[in-house]
Amino acid sequence: AIAIDEPSGPPAGRGALREALARHLTDRGFSVTDPGELRLKPALRIDVANGAGKTVIAVRTSLVVVDGDGRMDMLESSAKASVSGSVPDGKVPAYAARAIDAAAQTLADDLAARVGER
Repeated sequence: AIAIDEPSGPPAGRGALREALARHLTDRGFSVTDPGELRLKPALRIDVANGAGKTVIAVRTSLVVVDGDGRMDMLESSAKASVSGSVPDGKVPAYAARAIDAAAQTLADDLAARVGER
């Protein structure tokens, strides 16, 4: 079983990261519950850049994994969403959610591989 703490980072993306991690981990056969044998501490960073007729929303995620013995491991992932033109501030979270989902999928893949190695 895996427990996921509340992510750190921008409030607009925290829920999306936690939900995406839970969904992708469940898809890989993990039970997401609290307490868990593993505790995940996710973090999120979102950068928005406008220029050259497009908007790029870059997402960087990290995941500190703590097992029952207190051993820690860290995983990182990033993803980008590019949109033609300028994106209004109110629409950024929707575009960021797509990049967050892609980054969470990579984190879940990496975590599944690490757990399989133990």
